[in-house]
Amino acid sequence: MAEESRESPRGMRRLWLPVSFAAALGVLGGLGGYTLRYAEGLSYLSRDPEACVNCHIMQPQFDAWQKASHHAVAVCVDCHLPESFFYKYYTKAENGYRHGKRPRPSASRSRSARRVERSCKKTASAVTASSRTTSR
Repeated sequence: MAEESRESPRGMRRLWLPVSFAAALGVLGGLGGYTLRYAEGLSYLSRDPEACVNCHIMQPQFDAWQKASHHAVAVCVDCHLPESFFYKYYTKAENGYRHGKRPRPSASRSRSARRVERSCKKTASAVTASSRTTSR
């Protein structure tokens, strides 16, 4: 019986590390999941323009897009993100990080401005080509 009492503290010490790790992982996972849900984080993986106004600072840009004629043919991601799967989500993460650090719309960086210009020209030429074929 004396041997059992000596074994118990040693067994408890071995159990302490995995239990602590699991508890810490559970707390971090729970907080991360709650934050993701509260911030509507999964909406940022979509093409829905409403995701752009999850952050209140983008509301004026969203309102202007809705009033513009091109809202019928292009959504935010068509002009503001690359087409490549990897670079699209990399750019979304980068933009989210920048917007998080500076909670106001910032002037477009030259890389972003070039991407928007290329995308607008591509979309405009596709819409123009489409309207020519439907008008015949």
